[in-house]
Amino acid sequence: KEIWFARFWAIYGPELQKNTSPAVAPLLQRVHGIVLDIGPGSGEWLPLFPKNRITKIYGVEPNRDHHAALRRKITECGLEGVYEIVPVGIEDLEGGWIKEGRVDSVVTLFCLCGIPRPREMIGRLYGMLGEGGVWVLYEHVRVREGRWVGWYQLINYLID
Repeated sequence: KEIWFARFWAIYGPELQKNTSPAVAPLLQRVHGIVLDIGPGSGEWLPLFPKNRITKIYGVEPNRDHHAALRRKITECGLEGVYEIVPVGIEDLEGGWIKEGRVDSVVTLFCLCGIPRPREMIGRLYGMLGEGGVWVLYEHVRVREGRWVGWYQLINYLID
């Protein structure tokens, strides 16, 4: 499953990045300090990160089949020594990787659909943000809870 997804993403990911960059790039300009990049895949979004505002990036990517491409993208973007691949899922971050309340920015782009126990994991990620931290979120799945959000997503989809 992981190998299949890595191969699929190698084709689909760059196209998705190209088509959604006008919406995502301005959001990423808010990223600063210590960053948790959740599900970076092969690093399609790294060229859009504001390097001059970032001190450290932890790329939380449990799919090891993405790591070689992600390493290449880290090098291409000049982020060696700044970007560290964390080869675990969100549920395993507390094993010494990142301390609660110590993160300045959380980035989740097109990845929350693939995490186990999303409510619990989103709560964990929120707990890792320090005071004044930002969460850059851009997703592609429909939220089923709450009528307002569902209507908003429908209208947004029709306008887009």
